[in-house]
Amino acid sequence: MTIIIHDKISEEPEIDCGHSAIMIKVKTSRQKPSYIFAKGYFRKEGCIFNNTDTANFTLEQCNINKKRQINPRGMAYSMTVIVQLHPLFITKVDRAYNIRCFYMEANKIVDAELDVSELTTSILDSGHVMPQCSYTLHRDSANGPILRYARVGDIIYHVWDCPSDVYVMLVHSCFILDGQGGEHKVIDSYGSINLPLFCLFC
Repeated sequence: MTIIIHDKISEEPEIDCGHSAIMIKVKTSRQKPSYIFAKGYFRKEGCIFNNTDTANFTLEQCNINKKRQINPRGMAYSMTVIVQLHPLFITKVDRAYNIRCFYMEANKIVDAELDVSELTTSILDSGHVMPQCSYTLHRDSANGPILRYARVGDIIYHVWDCPSDVYVMLVHSCFILDGQGGEHKVIDSYGSINLPLFCLFC
């Protein structure tokens, strides 16, 4: 039986000895090879690539031969890769390549100078906006309607509001004027409430 293959490998493959893998790129005249595989590992995953023109073999797979050399110092890796064009058979147009990669070791003395200066002092300013405070009179409750007019006997709620996450407010030195020239202290200079007078005039 004669098998006719209308394809061929057009030129020498490209080889790239990478950091952790060996790459082979094959150029054919028509279509991509059916298989590119490491010799003896046709059925092992990671050692065979189908319907592609590029294969990457990691250095730790496919039992790639490695040998340490002294002169020049380094590590040599070698393997045999078969490029099969026909999907079922190896034919006379297929090729086997013995690929060798050498990784040379280099001994270098690396140094660097570092000048250390005195610690610099940074000035950190932190400022907070003064809160907007208000004083209002309410009826029914502290959240009730704001009062403009009141009658004798009405219960009046005095509300001082000064919203802030930083500052606190001290209400002090408050007086009630009775409209007849009288002045009655409700809250003293320490913020203490004079309850009898406060209730009498509220």
